[in-house]
Amino acid sequence: MVRKMPCTNIIFNIFLPHYFLLYDSFFIKNYKLINIFKMKKNFFVLFKIAITFLLLINGVLIKAQVTIGDNTPPAKFSLLELVSGDNKGLRLPQITNTAQRDAIFTNAAGFDTNPNAIGLQIYNMQTKRVEVWNGTNWNTMWGENAANGLTLTNDTIVLGGPLDKPTTVDLNSNNLLFTRSSGNVGIGTTSPQSMLHLKDEVNDPLIIDDLKFTSELPNPVDAANTAYYNLQISDKGVVRKAPNVNHISETYIYTLRDDITVPVGSSGPNGAQWGLQGATLKWVKNEVPYDYITLPEDGAYVFSFRLYGTTDNNTSNGILATSYYISALVGSDQATVAYDVVEMIVPVPNHGTTAAYNKATYTVFLTVAGKAETKIYFKIAEVAGRTLTWKLLGKQTAGSEVAANRTSMIFWKI
Repeated sequence: MVRKMPCTNIIFNIFLPHYFLLYDSFFIKNYKLINIFKMKKNFFVLFKIAITFLLLINGVLIKAQVTIGDNTPPAKFSLLELVSGDNKGLRLPQITNTAQRDAIFTNAAGFDTNPNAIGLQIYNMQTKRVEVWNGTNWNTMWGENAANGLTLTNDTIVLGGPLDKPTTVDLNSNNLLFTRSSGNVGIGTTSPQSMLHLKDEVNDPLIIDDLKFTSELPNPVDAANTAYYNLQISDKGVVRKAPNVNHISETYIYTLRDDITVPVGSSGPNGAQWGLQGATLKWVKNEVPYDYITLPEDGAYVFSFRLYGTTDNNTSNGILATSYYISALVGSDQATVAYDVVEMIVPVPNHGTTAAYNKATYTVFLTVAGKAETKIYFKIAEVAGRTLTWKLLGKQTAGSEVAANRTSMIFWKI
């Protein structure tokens, strides 16, 4: 052990003890001098007692820097240095468990208010960690290995490692935030290609349970009349917002814009029954005109038509019924091939009797598939050689987009 002492300590601790040795040796060997100074001997005895007392007091007041285990002087900033060349170390007080720690220290009267207790270190045998009192709590000093999602790198504990225990993140009333510039989060993949990349070829990678309906009260982000979009998922799993809008306040029924008297098609190979001739049906919705319907997203759709109009009672040619064809054309109303076509057989109302009710209404369906933004046109024609006249009524005559006596159309995705 090396101990550094002030000069006064050297005088008291080194010089004076040697002085007393010389004093005793000199006077013992010289009896006459002892006799001469006999009267003064008591004085020197008292003097030695006083000096000894001063030495004891001085020993208590020594301020020193100490090195244990080596003869090397301690550094200026060190009060105590431990040096071990034979694999020895410092053993802190070992506390059996947390309950014992709290009984001895934490719950002891005055411990938590004593500033001198700050910095107290113990080794908790239960947690197998060094713990330090900071004046309010015991802070844990990590052991050799971090665990459960944490990795110890040099002196730094970083997030990133295997979770080897069931883990719960209790946010309480706080937010959990991830900031990023270009980094991604991958679950089930080591090379995420988007902000959040889920991959599981066996189980469902995402379940969103107990969602609200769009008609329920809005959340803090949405307004009262928020438009909600569908989602598209590609065959590679990419999720995007679909362009069509489902809005609870919007009308999805298209009304025939103008009245149409269904024309007669030719009887040739490209006649009405092929769906390539006739009049183009044009629509209006919420006062907005539409010459065609645009597919909102990739997929197959069903178009439902309610065809309503007036007919005549001409049965002079002996024909009591006729055929009409309504077709769906993709991309242009001049397309050379119909995507789908439907035949309707319409009888002559009341066959010419008096007070005839000459109204005819039919419901038919067409199916079309295509890419988003594809334009779909619709045509209608009567088969050649018949003489029944059918006039479809639109907003022009009905006067409203909600009148019952009108031709209308609605569609949905399959």
